[in-house]
Amino acid sequence: ARNGGIKKEPVSFNPRRVTFISVYGLFQTWRQCPPTSLYNAIFILPVKKKWIEAPFKYGHQYSDLLQNQEFNHLLRWKLSQRLLFCACDAEDVSLQVNDAYMVATLWHQVSARLQELYDPIRRRRYDPLFLDEHHWLAHTPLPHRSFSRYEVNAEDIINELYFAQLKYKCVQRILVESNPTLRAITHFQVEQHVDVGPIVYTPLDLSSCDSAADATRRNRDFVFVDE
Repeated sequence: ARNGGIKKEPVSFNPRRVTFISVYGLFQTWRQCPPTSLYNAIFILPVKKKWIEAPFKYGHQYSDLLQNQEFNHLLRWKLSQRLLFCACDAEDVSLQVNDAYMVATLWHQVSARLQELYDPIRRRRYDPLFLDEHHWLAHTPLPHRSFSRYEVNAEDIINELYFAQLKYKCVQRILVESNPTLRAITHFQVEQHVDVGPIVYTPLDLSSCDSAADATRRNRDFVFVDE
């Protein structure tokens, strides 16, 4: 395509699967999302399914947005793909027990669905989420220290797993911990999703790992050159 006599080169976008966790951010920016990225995107949103199916029947903070015809069609399409998780519906379901710890139903649902989806980067299905409290406690050396990149600590993560409040940095950490090829976002910004280079898989030094399970987890991590 030409614009003012200048040929525009096609833009290569970051291949990680986008996961939207903000209704407002999604509403404001979904049209900027490339078709392939939007098709594959996961939505984890604080809504109820019935709000989408009958947008004029229920009053809530997202009423005006869900009554927008285009946006409502987008959400219905994602429901048909089984790629939209309605967090407020999960609140209506009693908490499930996982290894004697109470984890919100939402995260069981997301974890189960991820294991059905194909990861084109790693060429296999996505891994289940880490839902065990012990995992997060073991990977934060001191209670007051945070995961430096995400500015959250083990207590923050465990609270998110229990109560599914959809706090951005916690959700980002939960998703990436098990599947580094996922990308949690509130808004889609083109400049942040341009693929600036190849994805490099770097096997880590496993000599410092405490266990075989820890070695397996660390050895499957990817290093992205755009970060």
